[in-house]
Amino acid sequence: MVTSTKSISGIISGGVLVLVVLCVAWRAHVELSLPGTWLTVLVGLSGIALGWLLGFLASPYGPEEDTRFAKYASLISLFLSGYALAKIDPVVNKVLSGTLTEVSYGLRFAVFFICMVVSAITMYVFRLYTGRPDPGVAQTACRPPNQVS
Repeated sequence: MVTSTKSISGIISGGVLVLVVLCVAWRAHVELSLPGTWLTVLVGLSGIALGWLLGFLASPYGPEEDTRFAKYASLISLFLSGYALAKIDPVVNKVLSGTLTEVSYGLRFAVFFICMVVSAITMYVFRLYTGRPDPGVAQTACRPPNQVS
């Protein structure tokens, strides 16, 4: 495996930034007496998971992964264009009618979005600078070691 200080610093800075965002969200809940602190943390963790997936799919290692990831991307876009688009219509109606104007909703959206973007960038940088096979080492499929009698 090829390792780089860029990948290590990217992972550390991404992790620190996500922790800072979650701490700020925690303090906002305390200061504003907002209910649902753990729900906001869960929303942040969901953003991290989605960002990790997006960063992973955005950085294939080779042509084989590129082909597989293109299939995954087409399945995800099919899902988003159909089912998810139909389910988001009631949410858009509530936002436009002013129902979702509470501070906690805006806070949760910001936490989700920031965590998703930071984790996507972190995963992309990690896969870009770390985890690639060494160019001089022959790659083989995982097999059990030869047993010596």
